[in-house]
Amino acid sequence: MRLSRIYPLTLLNQTFESYITEHLFAPLDMTSSTYSVAEAEERGSLAHCFHWDMQDYLFGLNGTRTATVPYFQRLGEEKIWAGPAGILSSARDLSIWLAMLLNKGCHPTTNETLVPEDIIDHVALGVSTLRGKASYPELSPIVYAAGQHRFSYRGHEILEHGGHNPGFKSQISRFPNDNLGVLNCPLK
Repeated sequence: MRLSRIYPLTLLNQTFESYITEHLFAPLDMTSSTYSVAEAEERGSLAHCFHWDMQDYLFGLNGTRTATVPYFQRLGEEKIWAGPAGILSSARDLSIWLAMLLNKGCHPTTNETLVPEDIIDHVALGVSTLRGKASYPELSPIVYAAGQHRFSYRGHEILEHGGHNPGFKSQISRFPNDNLGVLNCPLK
């Protein structure tokens, strides 16, 4: 079990999921974001993904696009995925999240502090080296922070965090010194 999941339950007698919902999703009006498959199904916002059957990159075969039904995470499994891959969200909600990160933990419109700036900075502090040597001259080595990759491109620092589940992918990239963010949620 990940330690981050234990803290709210131990210190506040509240589950990780309810803590995040109460202190982040609700104040940010991230109404499409949840950890609950049942909740997403009930509101009609649970997407089902597609995958490519018999795709072969080596021989250039695209394969056949096939629906992956049902969603891989089932009712009751939410606690397993909460944290690293469990948020069911939308591009709109993730753009609000990105704006909050760029605003150093403050609500993008009210400027209310939701996450202290020192916490935003601390979780982005590189603690281990993922790639000790730059892949290309314009890139820097890559360090890993708390779920985030930190590197630079042509002198512009980048912090990235992605979410990947079967059939789904998202990537949030922010350039904190340029006050720029990019959200990528491709539909496969």
